Amino acid sequence: DTLSLLALRSPEALPLTAEAAEAELQRFANGNSFVVRFHRNEASYPPAQRKDILDAVSRRMGSSNLSEQERRSLDLRADYLTRLLHKPPTPFDREMFYAYIKERLYGCAEVTDAIAADLYAADVHGIKPGRKLFLGPPGVGKSVFCEAIGAATGRKYVRIQMNGITQPEDIRGLSPCFTAATAGTFFKGLVDGGSTTAILYFDEIDKIPHQVAVALLDVLDDSGKLYNMFTESWIDISDALICASANDISSVDPALLSRFEIVEMNGYSALEKREIAERHLLPEITRSAAVAFEPEAFDAVLSRYETEAGVRSVKHGLKSVVQRCLLKQSGDPAGVRIRREDVENILGPAPYRYIAGSEPGCVNGLATLSGARGLVMPIRVTLLESGKRRITGLPEETVRDSVAVAETWVEKLGYSLEGGFHIHFAPAGVKKDGPSAGVAAAVALLSAVTGVPVTDAAFTGEFDGERVLPVGGLKLKIQAAKSAGIHTVYLPAACRGEIDEMLFGGMNLHYVSTIGEIVKERFPQLSRFAAR
Repeated sequence: DTLSLLALRSPEALPLTAEAAEAELQRFANGNSFVVRFHRNEASYPPAQRKDILDAVSRRMGSSNLSEQERRSLDLRADYLTRLLHKPPTPFDREMFYAYIKERLYGCAEVTDAIAADLYAADVHGIKPGRKLFLGPPGVGKSVFCEAIGAATGRKYVRIQMNGITQPEDIRGLSPCFTAATAGTFFKGLVDGGSTTAILYFDEIDKIPHQVAVALLDVLDDSGKLYNMFTESWIDISDALICASANDISSVDPALLSRFEIVEMNGYSALEKREIAERHLLPEITRSAAVAFEPEAFDAVLSRYETEAGVRSVKHGLKSVVQRCLLKQSGDPAGVRIRREDVENILGPAPYRYIAGSEPGCVNGLATLSGARGLVMPIRVTLLESGKRRITGLPEETVRDSVAVAETWVEKLGYSLEGGFHIHFAPAGVKKDGPSAGVAAAVALLSAVTGVPVTDAAFTGEFDGERVLPVGGLKLKIQAAKSAGIHTVYLPAACRGEIDEMLFGGMNLHYVSTIGEIVKERFPQLSRFAAR
């Protein structure tokens, strides 16, 4: 009827075009109706999903004896299922991918190449891409990589925030039989993305309880199909790209971890942060404002965040300084010029740098704080005559174990610790956990019993009584040593390939396999041990 009236009103438009008919029908058809949506996109639904939609629609329209709860659940079921389309992804655009990363991030060349190779092989050769777990501290660009994948492949980007999800129903949904029935956070995110071929990004999977991790395993099942309790249907997500992020790998459920390829993003050096701040952060903050940083002022801001992994704190610091100076110097015809004293007045004094003394028994260990910041950890050993052995500085069990191994090693060298000792790990208010302080503790004990000081050096590595074993967070640890003015760092030889020494100019990095190599350099007078 509508089209006939249109033809009568506009006989010159005959024969009617599809565009004219579509424009006219838009006035009458409700585009938000799941019935209209189904007919418009019928070719985009897989057969099983099409059957589920027709079942929900027929039950909703064919019965007048439905309760309010039943009507609501059927309406939502049909609405969700008709909004979830199967859209073939566009071919991978390599140039767009690299351009997007270059615009948003600095560095990360190895990670960029690895992901580009994965996507290219999938697009050209049909090799199914792996599920990626971006592992690293906050602010290093994990989410940006997922957004870049979406931009380069034409896929919808669906981010599901896992921090705060405590119930498996958020993944599986809850049956419509229950009053509190819901499709779940995951399914709603998938529907909002509008496609079963989207990029599904599960942010912070290290923050979820075990029962949610078990439910998430259903999403990662090799069959590629997930049953949603609310819609009572199987959803095919086999063509979706699944990514996730985590800050701490030790907090990720082991079964969940085994389903991912781990992509490590370990943070930025001070040199990289400077480039990021100049190229990206400062232009974004200042926008059209006429703001100029004096070199000393810019250095003063960056120096406060050198030991942190990401660049969020750098951005916050720059933004605070710029905003306060814009307010203070408003109306100045010369524009806003930021000086070092402005930075110090706004951000306060520079943070205190912990460093060990130069007397025997004092050694600099290296650690990371929550995996997000490097930290120099001064260790002081004081020999006693009471026979007591004290360990202070909030040490966890692994640190106590490291000290015990170091004691045995020192006694094996022929030195007596029967008089006892007090070993303190600074700063006192920070819990010490992990094996990274093993080598530093051993060197501190040896320095105390021999009376030989160990200056201008820092140590990291697990110690098993002879060998120096690999540990993590080396980039942050080296940066912490450099920021504290320490120029020599001893590292596990097994970690040599992890460090780009070009990022740490002026640093003397020693890679050692055994503690004997350290003793020969730092305690040359112990000829008996050096000969061994």
